[in-house]
Order: sequence, then structure tokens, then C-alpha cells
Amino acid sequence: MPQTLPKREGPRAFSLSKVTAIVREMGWRAAIAGTLLFGWRQWRSWWWDWSHHVTTRHRLPLSKLNLAGPSAGHARFYEASDTKCLPHLLQKLDIPFSESVFIDFGAGKGKAMFLAAGFPFKRIVGVELSPLLSAIAERNGRTFKSKNLACKELEVLCEDAAEFVFPNTPLVIYMFNPFGEEIISRVFISLVESIRRQPRAVLLIYYNPSHRHVIERDGAFELFLEGTDEWDYRKLRYRVYRARDGSPA
Repeated sequence: MPQTLPKREGPRAFSLSKVTAIVREMGWRAAIAGTLLFGWRQWRSWWWDWSHHVTTRHRLPLSKLNLAGPSAGHARFYEASDTKCLPHLLQKLDIPFSESVFIDFGAGKGKAMFLAAGFPFKRIVGVELSPLLSAIAERNGRTFKSKNLACKELEVLCEDAAEFVFPNTPLVIYMFNPFGEEIISRVFISLVESIRRQPRAVLLIYYNPSHRHVIERDGAFELFLEGTDEWDYRKLRYRVYRARDGSPA
């Protein structure tokens, strides 16, 4: 039987209680700045969807994701990646694009995959547990249009991330806090074993890294870059790790 999902399905994008908490903690100026940034982010998301002929921006709670299986209880609600931070990082990092496979765990409606398609990756793979979100991502893939399309090999896999088999190529892995600690641990163990069997360059971009201790505790990966998403009204953090074995300097 499917596991019972957590009662908390994810925060609303904006609410009176959230505004009150921000005002109490940071004052009116920060609340006004946050509101403006939130509005700017929403407009950017709408414009990006419209101009690329996709629908990715609307959040979905866990109760609507049609999740089942042993990993369902560790999933997060759906929220799309922003349009700015990931492309900025991909431009900044020294990545052998033509040799590398981009993997998005918790691909949702495919937003991060489409952002990555602006770079000449060998292949782009989205791994998503929800059949609903996987179907939306596939539909978006059929309608997606971009003047800067550099990778046409996009694939959406509706499967459990904990069971994913990593390809033996250089990898760029992206995670927007997609699931809880147990699944992060299982994915990471599988990744480390894969690298030990076949040493190669692997970069891990962990956005909103709630369970970063899982990545940092055994020394298989080193922290390469960290920062704050200045385009997001919540100022979310990101960390970029690289595998110690087979990584470029």
C-alpha cells in the first residue's frame, strides 16, 4: 500500500501569515523588498513559460501528485526552478558539455531540463516519481520552443530516484531539494559506488540544500562553490560539489 503522505504539503507561494512573519523578523523594508522580488519572480516565470510554449510555473501540493511506492512518503511538493540561477551556474562552471549528461532528480514539469537544454550537453535526463508530473514534462517537451536550443536529447523517466542507474559518462546532477534525507542518502550511495567503478568528472548542484550533510559526511565529494540565489525573494542557498575521484581541476 502507498505510504501516508506528510500532512504538510508545502507552503503557499504567498500568504498573510508569511508576510506577518517576515515583518516581525526583518521589518517593513525587507517585507516590501521581498514582495517586489516575489512579484518580479512570478512575472519572469510567466513570461518564460509563455515564450517557450510550456506550463511549468504553478505549484502543486503532494496530494495532487499521485505518488505511490516506498519513496512516496519522502517526496516534496512541486515547485519549478527559477529561470536565472541554474543557467548562471552552468555558464560559470567549467563543464565538458559535449561529454556530459545532465540529470535532474525530481524533474517535475521539466523546467530545469529545458533550462539546461540551452547548453550543449550530450544528453539531458529528468527523473520524476509522479506519473502526473512526468506526463506534464513529456507534454512540455513536445511543445517546448527555444531560440537557443543546444541539446535536443531530452528524456523524462517516471521512476524512483533511489533506483536510478547512473550512466558511465561525466555527469552534471541537479537537485532542487526534491526529497527527504533517506532518498538523498540512497541516491548518493549509488552515485558514489558508480564513480568508484568508473572514475569520471561529476558535478552536483544542490539548490536549497536541506540535507547537505548527507553529501558532505563521507568525503567522496568536496564543496566547490556556494552562494545565494539573488533572483529569488527568499534568498535560497545553493551548493556545488564535485567528486574527488576523476574530477577536473
